[in-house]
Amino acid sequence: MATRGNWLSWMASFLRLLDPSKRIMRPSEALQGLIAPIHKVMASSAWLAKIYLLLWSNLLRRLPGSRVKNRLVHSLEMISWPAIAFKPIAVVVGKDTQLYITPHHGEFDFAALFHRRLLYEKEVFYVLEKYVPYIDGIIEIGANVGVYTTFFSKLFSKLGRLDGIFAFEPSSEAFSRLRGNLRANKAENVHTFQCAVGERHGFMPFYEPEGHLTNGSLRPDFASIFSPILQVKLALVLDGQDLAQLTAAYPKLLIKIDVEGSESAVLCSLRQLIETRTPTLVLEVLPDQAAHLNKLDFIHAHYMLFNITTHGLVRYEQFVATSFRDYLLLPTLKI
Repeated sequence: MATRGNWLSWMASFLRLLDPSKRIMRPSEALQGLIAPIHKVMASSAWLAKIYLLLWSNLLRRLPGSRVKNRLVHSLEMISWPAIAFKPIAVVVGKDTQLYITPHHGEFDFAALFHRRLLYEKEVFYVLEKYVPYIDGIIEIGANVGVYTTFFSKLFSKLGRLDGIFAFEPSSEAFSRLRGNLRANKAENVHTFQCAVGERHGFMPFYEPEGHLTNGSLRPDFASIFSPILQVKLALVLDGQDLAQLTAAYPKLLIKIDVEGSESAVLCSLRQLIETRTPTLVLEVLPDQAAHLNKLDFIHAHYMLFNITTHGLVRYEQFVATSFRDYLLLPTLKI
């Protein structure tokens, strides 16, 4: 419960906000300071927290983007909220594709509570919208909670394609959320597989850092960057030959790879498929992976490399880890 001293402190901050001559901080900063203690009180009860966050959701989703709105959203994101089950909520990605996704505190999809348009990797969605119409089939390796999977499903549905999307995710929690997001969008043109893709077919340990759902990896050294506490589970791993057989009926492929430090291993596994079918590739390039990727001669022999940025595609001769993590790899013959 708030003490008399707390209330006096809040009132003093409020008066400084109203009086320009005594103002010692920007209005948006003062506002954030005033409401943060209220957030914490509301977070003490799960049912109260849910009502409170939904009220903020209703307000903030109506507001245009601004510094004040961003500070308010940030103040809500920084609170340790209890576990809350939200219903799927509509967001727009890319140019005008509407999805329903379920928000989770602590994850990137929590932003759906407060924004009508999801800003997460917006430049990648724009590029994919341009190239997906020329694609017969899509392989998503490292689908996580399925935001891209759902996006691909929506695009294929607009094109009248009833099949051809294959999503792979080894994390049981992420896979469960992926399936939930697909159900919320009535996505029936997606085949989902709770497994990883790697250099060889079989079973391998999969490492999930505590509190970091999007950073699970087949590499313990990579997963431990995010938390020293790792949950280890045995995951089924498919290889490139399995994927080639699975997608044999789709000659024009797009493969999106986001596998938290295992990108070069996945590409090596896909080498035969890449050299014979030259699919369009979308690939995350992290700082510790650029050098490994640059050693893959079969990639450089068949592709031109474009970093996906908010200013468009930027051509590189070698992989360079920039502030924009994703690359589009276009087969040389398609340029």
